[in-house]
Amino acid sequence: MLINLNWFQLKKVWRLTIPLQVVLIVFLFLFRSVQAFTIQTGLVSELPKFVIIFAPIYEEVIFRGLFLVIFLKYFNRNKAIFLSSVIFGLWHLKNLPHLSSFALLYQVSYAALFIGPILAYIATKTKTIWPGVILHYANNIIAPLFAII
Repeated sequence: MLINLNWFQLKKVWRLTIPLQVVLIVFLFLFRSVQAFTIQTGLVSELPKFVIIFAPIYEEVIFRGLFLVIFLKYFNRNKAIFLSSVIFGLWHLKNLPHLSSFALLYQVSYAALFIGPILAYIATKTKTIWPGVILHYANNIIAPLFAII
């Protein structure tokens, strides 16, 4: 099988038990939901709220659960992390209508060169996407504090 479905299963990682992961994901989802509906400036007010709320889940499924796992079948870990991170960064070009050129370049670079490799590394070490979902939510919650518009 080309895709390893084990990466989509919850399992204990470090001190994060399965129930604790579920609680964290639900809490962060609810917090992000409230944040998305209350912030009325910048990117958050212009994007559909469901995109902001579900992005950490579907982006981890796509970029770490699919692309990264496929790349790991054909390349070494470092190259697979690099390729999936670059594609993750390029994915953020979708925000072109919502951001200034500088802010877009910052977001694409940040996704490709910083958070993407961290999330991919965590996925390769834990063999599951869920700790990355938690970190992705945390990243997206604090990102508006450092937004470059």
